[in-house]
Amino acid sequence: KSGPKPKHLSSARHPTRGMYSEKSGLLAADEEIIVRDFDATANGSDDAACKSLEQRATMLPRRLKLIVDGHTIHNFNFDNKVKQFPDGCILVAEGLKSGIVGMVCGAVKDVSLHWLESGCVKALYIFDLRIDEAHQKLGLGARLIRELEKRAVHLGAQYAYLTVNSDNAKAQRLFRKMQFKDCSSRFPVGSQLGATKEDHAQRASLGVRVERIDKDVACLMLRAELKGCDFLPGDLERLLESPFYLGTFVAAVVDPGAPFPRDTQALESCASVSLWDGSALTSFCISRFFF
Repeated sequence: KSGPKPKHLSSARHPTRGMYSEKSGLLAADEEIIVRDFDATANGSDDAACKSLEQRATMLPRRLKLIVDGHTIHNFNFDNKVKQFPDGCILVAEGLKSGIVGMVCGAVKDVSLHWLESGCVKALYIFDLRIDEAHQKLGLGARLIRELEKRAVHLGAQYAYLTVNSDNAKAQRLFRKMQFKDCSSRFPVGSQLGATKEDHAQRASLGVRVERIDKDVACLMLRAELKGCDFLPGDLERLLESPFYLGTFVAAVVDPGAPFPRDTQALESCASVSLWDGSALTSFCISRFFF
């Protein structure tokens, strides 16, 4: 909680949302690049181009690439992920000859920040910034993010945040140059899920029961347990109404024959997990696996 705060966005006036085409003379191999909105109705051409760029420009953590190589694939339309947010936006950088060579996604969300007394605040979440390798070091990434920030300010956003691989030095230099600061660090660790018959028998002998709880109870529990966490969504109810929500499950020691408590706050000790089926939108295609 004492770490750096996310980037604060200026409250200067900016253009309204909608089609935006900037022609500022940025050239790449004698080719002018414009920034515009993703067009979901362009006979699928933007969709196919962005999916292709995603495959070419995905950056995996270096330690993960020692084991596996692959890329993200979108099981449906490219903009389906952004559509999960009421104020989502996709911008693309396009050349007349090269087509789409850059893209970025963003969404304005109501989130909580611990140092603010006002509770929720609007923040821009930036994700899936991709630049074709042949068009890097031309300022396209910064240009896409700046335009995204303009859109966000118009929608009332006061802060911006994003995630980046800890070993992606090129991207980190760009974001620090744009006044972003490190707020936290983490590394994804994979593990095999599974339970043996012995584990199940031991759990039953201890009187541990696992129950799926109602959405309204799950929402109250999540708000209570995550209170004080930064970037907690202000619309938890909407997350639990998502078609990809699989449920919230609680494990607790309950006397045999006794009903499972509806009020999880009354439990002396419990563990819980909430699940969403992320594979319904995107999945990871493994192209090589190193033993």
